Order: sequence, then C-alpha cells, then structure tokens
Amino acid sequence: MIWGETMEYKLSRFTKLYEFPDSRNIIYSFLTGAAALLNNDVYKSFANGSFDALKPDYIKTALDCGFIIPKELDETKLIITALDRKKYDSENVSITFIPTLNCNFRCPYCYQGLSTHKKEVISEQTIDKSIEFINKIIGKRTRKLTLVLYGGEPLIVMDKCIYFLSKVFELFKDSNIELSSFLFTNGYYATEENIRKLKMFNLKWCQITLDGPPSIHDIRRFEPNGDPSFERIVENIKKIPGDISILLRCNIDSHNIDYLGDLYDILKKEGLLKRVKFSPAPVTNNPENKSYNNSYCIPLTKEGKPYFLKILKTFEAKGFKKEIPDSFITLGGLCSHHMYYSFTIDPKGDIYTCPGVVGNEHFRIGNVQDKENCLLDHGYSYLKGETTSIWKNENCLQCCYLPRCLAGCQEVANSIDYEFGGEKSLCLKEFYDEIYPYLIKIKFL
Repeated sequence: MIWGETMEYKLSRFTKLYEFPDSRNIIYSFLTGAAALLNNDVYKSFANGSFDALKPDYIKTALDCGFIIPKELDETKLIITALDRKKYDSENVSITFIPTLNCNFRCPYCYQGLSTHKKEVISEQTIDKSIEFINKIIGKRTRKLTLVLYGGEPLIVMDKCIYFLSKVFELFKDSNIELSSFLFTNGYYATEENIRKLKMFNLKWCQITLDGPPSIHDIRRFEPNGDPSFERIVENIKKIPGDISILLRCNIDSHNIDYLGDLYDILKKEGLLKRVKFSPAPVTNNPENKSYNNSYCIPLTKEGKPYFLKILKTFEAKGFKKEIPDSFITLGGLCSHHMYYSFTIDPKGDIYTCPGVVGNEHFRIGNVQDKENCLLDHGYSYLKGETTSIWKNENCLQCCYLPRCLAGCQEVANSIDYEFGGEKSLCLKEFYDEIYPYLIKIKFL
C-alpha cells in the first residue's frame, strides 16, 4: 500500500499545534517528543484534520512522528496498553538504595533531613536482607538491574554503598543481567577516589547540585558549621571521568532565580557546559518543612508562569535553549513511583514506591526484614497498581499532556493535598497551557 492512498487519518490527541508570528508554525507530539516546522498550508491541513492534499511522504513522516494516526485506531486503548507495558516491564529492574538520611549539608529547603537530620545508618544485616529481596524480585525476563545510590548523602557512608554494590554484583556475576549504578550526591564527597571506587560497579550517571554562583550557593548548601561548598564541588566535577554522565541540578526558588545566568557563566568559564547536562528544578511547597518559608517556592499553577518564563528566558539569552530539559516543567511521567519493578529501600529496610515519599507510611509497601512476603500484599497491589494508574480517567485520557504528566508527581500532590479524579494527583493542564508555547518556541525556532 502506498502511504496516504487509501487510509484515512486523524490528528493524534497527543499532538498540539502552535502558531507563531511570521508564518512560523510548529506541530509537536507529547507522545513521541517529535516536532516539525510547518508552512501555512500544511499547518491548516493539520489544524482542519484534512490530509488528502498532503504528499504521501508527508503522511508517512507524520505517522512516524506520531502527529497523526489511522482514523479507526482507538487511541485510548493504545496509550493504556503502551503505558501498562512500560509500567509492568520486568526486563528492567531498579533499586534505589538509601543507606542514610543524614547529610553533611544543611540546605534550608530540604524535605529529607529537615531541621533534625536522621542519623540512622543502614546495618549490614539490613543490606543482606535487601540483597535477598532483590534476588526474589529478579525474574527470568530481567535483563537490566539499575542500582541507585540516594540519601540523605550516600557518600558520607561510602563503606555501606560499597558493601551493598559488591554484594549485588557478586550475586549476579554469572548471570546475563546487565548491572549498572547511578549516584545522587551533593557533590562534596564526589572525590576522585570515591568516584574511582564506584566506577568498579559500572557507575554510569550521577546528579550533582549547584544552586547558583558561590555567593548564592554557599548560603543555601553549606556544611553544619557554615563552611562553603561551591569551590570543592566544582573541582570534584572536573575530575569525574568523561564516560560518566553528569546531570547538574539547580534547585530554583524566588531566592536564587535571578542568579541562574551567573551560574551559567561560571560553568562556561570553567569549561563545564559541554561536560554536564544542566537541569533546573523548582523548589515546591513542602508543608512538613516548618523551617523554610514556603512563600519562596515556585507554585505549580499558572501563577508560577512568571518564574518559569524567567528561567526559560535565561536559557534563551545564554544561547542554551536547545538543551532545556522538559523534565523541569513536566513534574510527572513514568518515574519510579509508576514502575512495578522499581523500589526504594531506606536505612530501616522499609520499602517504598519512590525515594521522594520515604518516611510517609502511606507509601510504605513492606520491609526487607519481614519473614514472609516482604511486600505487603494489599499495599503492593494498591500502591504499585491502582494509585499509579490514576491517570486512567476521562479527563486525563483526553488530555494532550498525558504522556508527559500521568497525573503529575505523586510526592508533590501528596505534599499539597491536591485532589483530582478521586485520588491524589496533580493536574497541571492550565500550567502547561501557559508555559509550553514559550518552551516550544525557544526550543524549536
């Protein structure tokens, strides 16, 4: 069959058209991430849902990009099937290991340690039980096992990290499973020696945080005695081997948003722009943190538009617009909370749906020390099944942003007690309607 000759098509519900001045029009798929620049005539064809006049190669490209689909295709069933297949994928197993919630920094906005940093450190006995748990959930179809070091600050208990990693790698050394490790760290102890040790366990990626230039970073991310950290972190980043990817996070609120460009200039001067992937992230409201004024946080509503536009304009002004990650505004998607074979283990051996909800009893699904099934039968099926599919309602299924959102971040929804569709979720449609046109414009024009 020749493309476009006999079949009828319709615009995918996950496709959005953006019309800009000077006949610069963009079509974008929130399902595939594909984008294309359209002239006025082609734009009108897509807008009107009339594709008869389009050339066959245009039709084929539009199908490949996910802009259009066959008219008889049930897109609701398609997206549910695709997301469920990803959600229940047993080929890829992920374990987030939290050896301690303690940290060597005292960041005022931190939700994990808050004002009383928990000093509990995971025991070797609990690690051994964690290994047993991992061995139980690995199935015949498992091909990849990702081990994520998280905290607190995991590198302040480096011996526990090495003990855990060495045990897992030893257990699966004769299997066909590909093992790798990821690291979330504040960067202070990401020394050349520590990174060298972690590389022995196939360290692929690490996230390090800088909250602005030294004058800003060092009053937000400092040691208990008040000592600064910026200079040491930058020097550590420079020594990380080139085959390890670095995500450079910048936690942004009203205190430091005006200094994002200054941080960019420093990274450029230090030769790090091409070395790191820059990822700004909004500091969101956390009612449990009584020591931080939540009025400084960036609201995830249309009222937050000025803040996000300021971030986007900084990227644009610095010529960094193509590198803007969608992740800093999507605040949802297929994260570990949604994945059936993704677990977080805390220092007590408690198992959670994601690291962001550690300590919240509602999201605890078991403990590695339990003699019987360490996953609470009801809790596991409910928290990893029903509540992570709350996007299966008419409002979400008809929304073009669904593939990027999936009802938003469960942690954030829980923290602000947001209700939608009968379950905790975070509907960001109005927010996306305000922000995405500008994001699409500066990324693709």
